[in-house]
Amino acid sequence: MAARRSLRAAVGAVMAAVVAMITGCAQLPFTDGSFEKKIPAAIEQASFPVQKAWADKGTDGLTTYLAVGVTLAQDEFTAEDLREMLKIVAANNTINATQFRIYVRDPDDDSIDLTPLFTQLGVQNLLGYGDTINAEDLERVTSSG
Repeated sequence: MAARRSLRAAVGAVMAAVVAMITGCAQLPFTDGSFEKKIPAAIEQASFPVQKAWADKGTDGLTTYLAVGVTLAQDEFTAEDLREMLKIVAANNTINATQFRIYVRDPDDDSIDLTPLFTQLGVQNLLGYGDTINAEDLERVTSSG
């Protein structure tokens, strides 16, 4: 009887841990939160003018993603600016993310459609609403140009 209770308790603990990981309530053991400061600081030093930058992580099912966003200080944002931003993201990916959600807003805080810029960079596997790329595309885009 005691062995049965121990087994149920162990199974319950494992199930709770799995549910917490799937729903994003638990921090993954290999997570390093330094990206939250490093990525925005590096982006603010980039060649394109930025009002503000941010970085965050999340999970979508069993997929870990790194979300990075900027609000520009000017209206112009080119494919090469995007490549520079992606290089910063790749260099500071301390959470082993497999997907990267990129958000760019103009000075009026309107969202900029990145699909044409990703296309210019040769990204073919846009995910979500065209703002998310996978690790393979990130590696390819940042290793060229």
